[in-house]
Amino acid sequence: IGALFGITSLINAIIQFGKDAVMAAAKASDSFGGIVKSTGMTTEEVMKLNSEIQKIDTRTAQDQLLKIAQVGGQIGVANDEMLGFVKSVDMAVVALGDEFSGGAEEVSTKLGVLSKVFKETANLKAGDAISQIGSAINELGAAGAATGPNIADFATRVAQLGNLAPSISQTLGLGAALEELGIKS
Repeated sequence: IGALFGITSLINAIIQFGKDAVMAAAKASDSFGGIVKSTGMTTEEVMKLNSEIQKIDTRTAQDQLLKIAQVGGQIGVANDEMLGFVKSVDMAVVALGDEFSGGAEEVSTKLGVLSKVFKETANLKAGDAISQIGSAINELGAAGAATGPNIADFATRVAQLGNLAPSISQTLGLGAALEELGIKS
């Protein structure tokens, strides 16, 4: 009876492993499809990007890194800058992810949009812009009571002023100061 129970447990474990493998493959396929759709890359280019993304030394899950690439495509990050974008957003996620309830996807969207709408960061490589913005938000949050999501939300709203908007560093600082005074974006 004990041997029969052991064999049954082994068979169930093998079946579950197979189901998990199929689900993981389907999830990766969905992620690849999303990146192909948002970036215009070929499947082969996405597979190459994925192999580079897998080399990133991070605690962020692989599917989240692929989601960052998909968001990068949605906000217009150039394909040749995508790996740098993913790396920089990943660093921002590690630093700010606990503040943003939407995790990697929210961080990549918010910081990615900010990098495109302010003139100081619009012409930088996507990864460089994200690093600068993420570092500034992290520093402002660490220096006081302001939080990353509120600072980013305020900056996104002010950016709609176009040429009338102050610089991104002034806007981020103002957003942090106003939040510390109890004024939300």
